[in-house]
Amino acid sequence: MFQNTALLAKSHANYDATNHTSGRSAEQAEQAGRLRRQNNNNKRTYDRLMLLALSLVMVMFFCAFVTHLFGERGVQASEHKAGEPAYVYVEVGDSLWSIAAEHAGESRDLRKYVYEMQRINGLRSATIYEGQKLLLPD
Repeated sequence: MFQNTALLAKSHANYDATNHTSGRSAEQAEQAGRLRRQNNNNKRTYDRLMLLALSLVMVMFFCAFVTHLFGERGVQASEHKAGEPAYVYVEVGDSLWSIAAEHAGESRDLRKYVYEMQRINGLRSATIYEGQKLLLPD
């Protein structure tokens, strides 16, 4: 047991001599400490920038989502002023007949309304495409 204690004391002395001073001058040790602190500061700065970037991306996605839910989907016939032409933008699943049913009113014949939409928009058939802007008859 005494031998182990002596070996332990000798290893502590070697540890103190090699690791704490390790043959470096005080100036070198101070410079190494500054480099460690600078590296830690650089890492913190990087972490903060990444957190900021992630936050900005999340805010952008949230705004896009809210805009998608509550944004306008085109000009509706009821929103136009008297004397100005009314337009509608074709959405997925729309047809001339569904647009006519929505905007013609109950007193108008849908067949005539669809024909008039085709005529004033220069359509040769009833085929329309998403995003297409159509002028609505008066």
